[in-house]
Amino acid sequence: EAAVRTAVAGARHLAAHAFKAGSPLAGDLLTLKSGAVSLDHAVHWMEHRLAAGIQGATATSPGSTPEAWLWAGLGACAVGETQGAAACIRALDALYRPDEALLLASRVALVTGRQEDVLNRVRPSETFTGPSTRSSGLRRLALRTASDALRYAAPDQVVAHIRRAGEIATTHGSGRPLPTLGGRGGPALASGGQDRDLGEALAYLLERGDSFRRRPTWTSRSDEQPWESLDAWTALVAGDREAWARWRGLTAAGLEGSDGGVGVWEAFTAHDPPATAGILLAALVHGWLGIQPDAPVGRLSLAPRIPGHMTGLAVQGIRVGDASLDLEYTRQGADHCFDLIPRSGRVPPLVVFEPEVPAAGVERVLVDHEPADVDAMASGAGRTRVRLQTPADSRRRVEIRAR
Repeated sequence: EAAVRTAVAGARHLAAHAFKAGSPLAGDLLTLKSGAVSLDHAVHWMEHRLAAGIQGATATSPGSTPEAWLWAGLGACAVGETQGAAACIRALDALYRPDEALLLASRVALVTGRQEDVLNRVRPSETFTGPSTRSSGLRRLALRTASDALRYAAPDQVVAHIRRAGEIATTHGSGRPLPTLGGRGGPALASGGQDRDLGEALAYLLERGDSFRRRPTWTSRSDEQPWESLDAWTALVAGDREAWARWRGLTAAGLEGSDGGVGVWEAFTAHDPPATAGILLAALVHGWLGIQPDAPVGRLSLAPRIPGHMTGLAVQGIRVGDASLDLEYTRQGADHCFDLIPRSGRVPPLVVFEPEVPAAGVERVLVDHEPADVDAMASGAGRTRVRLQTPADSRRRVEIRAR
């Protein structure tokens, strides 16, 4: 009986396994090489699971969980799978969720530099002047992201108007942000005694803002999916060692087997994409690696948070526009060494590099073996962040000697 149950559960996911075996992902997707085989394999499998899950869900009518499509799209966009993200945008349009669709379309534009879809979405005035029916924070974030994506594609006054509209966006009715996660209450993010909604939580992750100085509190439910859980959200809004352990725990649990099956993370649903894979990939890319592309201006922000136990790391396939580059990190004693390696692209992007390393202070910083005068600031808990910028026109080495 146990073998039959396992076979039936696994049969639901044969499409994902077949997708991995017969249709390997494009080589320019993000690849993690941390030295921990299970972790690297989990990230690789999550990308396959996400791509196959989106593909399978789009073969039917979209389900009733638009937030799952948003998370799947954000995860796909984070690792450079923009075709999957585009499928999620179409599903959100079919579900009449213009704010989520605009946010995701704008994120895709920031990765690829292609702005036509965003411009078409903000041309009708009602897109950004009508009431937000779900989340004022999500409306504001979507419009701010759209204004960033439309730089150099729309007149300055139009971009400024979109941003102003985003700053004053309100919810429909009383003005209180409505719960959005799954439509069943969702998490309440404590800050100043007021609940925060999904859009403002996402703003912390995607805009690297300072909105959340304290750990969020949560409304727990017995029927919540993994992507709605405390662990998944802590992985997004915190960069400490505990959050890293929670993220590792979720990846291991999904890869080894969950209620839905091996390598699945959440329960199987035919009409919704794998949102947990999306949220975990978004947490990795935007949270710990701090990757924020800005293709319209040819810029890439890269702010990796290096855990104290890690001595080596490589990330391949970081995309911005038509350019891609790799990041390599090694540590020997008090010396932290980063290499930025351009791989492709006609025009090299400007990299705003802000690594955070486990060090109480910085003794010196070398860029291409030459002393550099850079900004260094304490980020708490015996950690230091260094800030510099450099064009990725050739291999660049940044060496940080900790005190």
